[in-house]
Amino acid sequence: RTLEGVTIALLDNSKPNAGVLLERVGALLAARGGARAVRAWRKPGASRPAEMIDDIAKSAHVVLTGSAD
Repeated sequence: RTLEGVTIALLDNSKPNAGVLLERVGALLAARGGARAVRAWRKPGASRPAEMIDDIAKSAHVVLTGSAD
């Protein structure tokens, strides 16, 4: 019901503009929803696996990912 105290991870899949989109959404969620922190992660390429997924799961309550072109 609320994001108060929640840590949000942003997983950029390396597609054009994905990072821009995720950073903006993360900033809005933090500002309006009271999220505690937002941390960004970036995959080396859109077709590559998210090898850092275990680290992300340990450090965040919510993960946002998406693609943009």
